Amino acid sequence: MHHSEAEQTAENVIRRLLRQIVEQLPEIPAVVRHAYSSYMESPDREEPAPELFMSLLKSSIEKLCQLNPGGVFILVDAYDEFRNRRYEVEERKSLLTYLSEILSCPGARIFISTREHGCLDLNTSFPNAPIAKVRGDLADRASYLDQRLADRSMSPGLKQTVKDTLLNASHEEW
Repeated sequence: MHHSEAEQTAENVIRRLLRQIVEQLPEIPAVVRHAYSSYMESPDREEPAPELFMSLLKSSIEKLCQLNPGGVFILVDAYDEFRNRRYEVEERKSLLTYLSEILSCPGARIFISTREHGCLDLNTSFPNAPIAKVRGDLADRASYLDQRLADRSMSPGLKQTVKDTLLNASHEEW
């Protein structure tokens, strides 16, 4: 989820997933073609409702599952980096709701990677899901802190002190 914060919405994630699933199919499903044609022929080209994208995604996943008896695996990488400055809580909640809906498709499997602080949301939304803890190395944690501290209005010295303190504390936990 490495897009600008203004762009990170649950709907955009669903749109990207729809595109990626459709690209795996031998042909574009008729319902997707019809929805696209309707949009293009509409004089006002009003944005379709998120529910339409979700319906098209589930339908496309079901078609892909028919072609792949082992199922369809969807990877959502860096859940903890999913940010939307104005509506982050609402967008995360919507994203988790959409992901839960995807799991209602027979054969659909979702793998979500996140750092520790993203686990609470996932545990709440997917209480029966298996969780495998994987720890990042010191360089991963340092890179993450650099990203999070980059737009803070702090002096470079204070940023370094905060980073060093957090890295030392996290090193002791591991």
